[in-house]
Amino acid sequence: MATLKAAGLEEMHTESRQFDPYLHEAVKTEDGEDGKILAVVQKGYMFKGKVLRHAKVIVGRKPERTDKE
Repeated sequence: MATLKAAGLEEMHTESRQFDPYLHEAVKTEDGEDGKILAVVQKGYMFKGKVLRHAKVIVGRKPERTDKE
């Protein structure tokens, strides 16, 4: 891994950040802070500043109101 890192490979640090469709692939949504990444299902990687593999993530969404007013 050190050789790849020296060549320009970087692991994406995505947990607790805002979802970015250019870097992440949303595989599921759950109740939580809207647009915030809640968990990483599969790590993503960048190579020399370009996306090599999008991170697969679970993204938060505002809970739907269930009470009828």
